[in-house]
Amino acid sequence: MGESDACPFCDVMLAVPATIACADAGDLTAAQRHLAVAEASARRWEGSAWEAGVREARAHLARARGDEAGFHRLLDEACRLFTAAGQPLDAGRCERAHGWQPAPRPVPDPVR
Repeated sequence: MGESDACPFCDVMLAVPATIACADAGDLTAAQRHLAVAEASARRWEGSAWEAGVREARAHLARARGDEAGFHRLLDEACRLFTAAGQPLDAGRCERAHGWQPAPRPVPDPVR
């Protein structure tokens, strides 16, 4: 996209996944640049799920830097924020990446 194609409100929609993709690919410089754009844009959407998206992006950058504890802490925060924002599919993605497993359901006794 060209510079004139940018929107300070909409930038977060591309910057969050770009941060994650760059971090996962090991391009930390580009990931940090995209994260800065995502953070600036997300501030315009106070109280939205974009705060959770930025937290998820930060988690991927933490992992790329070798900070596994930070990765899990940030993903946990993202999951909670996605849940609070009413975004269960996004929360579920973070839970799976985090390795969180729901409590096992009891198996009913067979009817005799």
